[in-house]
Amino acid sequence: MPVPVPHNKITAIERQSDTYVLISWCDPTMCHYVDQVWSRFTARCSGHCALTGQRIERGDQVFKPRSRGRLRPANCDEMILATALARAD
Repeated sequence: MPVPVPHNKITAIERQSDTYVLISWCDPTMCHYVDQVWSRFTARCSGHCALTGQRIERGDQVFKPRSRGRLRPANCDEMILATALARAD
């Protein structure tokens, strides 16, 4: 059963390729990113989809914010199910 996702607000999604999307992300308690690059990964742990609230299981295909070196975005632990993005297209 999906859980509510009260804090974040995804205002735009632009698919760049099968492995990259640009997401505009706003979380009033954490951060605000315009055109943040998210990359496709295999989930290493379970969690919930930031877009739909659906359960994510380890091994699911997800998108996560891209990190560069030691610099990690404040929302680096967030995930979006790849199937949820496919439905949003």
